[in-house]
Amino acid sequence: MKGKPKYKSKWEQTVADQLTALEYPIQYETVKIPYIVPESKHIYTPDFPIRKKLFIEAKGKFVYQDRKKHLLLKEQYPDHVFILVFQNANQRISKKSNTTYSMWCDKHGIQWVHRNIDPLQLKRKPTK
Repeated sequence: MKGKPKYKSKWEQTVADQLTALEYPIQYETVKIPYIVPESKHIYTPDFPIRKKLFIEAKGKFVYQDRKKHLLLKEQYPDHVFILVFQNANQRISKKSNTTYSMWCDKHGIQWVHRNIDPLQLKRKPTK
């Protein structure tokens, strides 16, 4: 019998608690999705797979490498939905930028929520 997952951060635990409250069975980092960074292959392990092509990613910090990875995933998996659940969607992407995490996602057509998961987003079928 497996025990409770060991989350990498308190924020991931908070998102897991939200999914549990919404009555979604918790799977933590159980799916591996290969993606290619030009000239090198990488594997992305989404925090919470909801359905075959719908994934939740809990993000405290959203650094350059994360942003680059999500642009590549969006390009290479256009029929998948990756919803970023930000601890603070109003955080700026860097000290020198006025762009917030939410503004960056909006600019690139990436779904996001600030702290609380919207159950309606989880019920929508991914579109191509």
